[in-house]
Amino acid sequence: MKKVFPTWVVESRDENLLQDFNRIRELAILMTEDDQKDEFSKINKQFCDKIREDFEMTGIIGFLRDKVDKDILYVVEYEDVPATEDNHYQQLMDEETNRPYILVEELKPALLM
Repeated sequence: MKKVFPTWVVESRDENLLQDFNRIRELAILMTEDDQKDEFSKINKQFCDKIREDFEMTGIIGFLRDKVDKDILYVVEYEDVPATEDNHYQQLMDEETNRPYILVEELKPALLM
């Protein structure tokens, strides 16, 4: 697995975005049953697609709350990892650099014939 760090970080104080983000986090807590996970995944994907469209991003995105000012939400983009219908990643924090990252499988070069 390879660590991929974000290529862009956008700071937002948009109240609607913060409210939507908080609703998605609440749904994540409430929709934990197996039969609800697919529905939550669809809702979360729609939210992320809308954010990508609003910020003109094409890669995987993640979110971070400011530790001090709770009215700030950071949208982080992993531009090198295209967002597709099927990919889902967990965002982690690098303890040494205090930066977010995701883990992706390293692509193997195609075999030449």
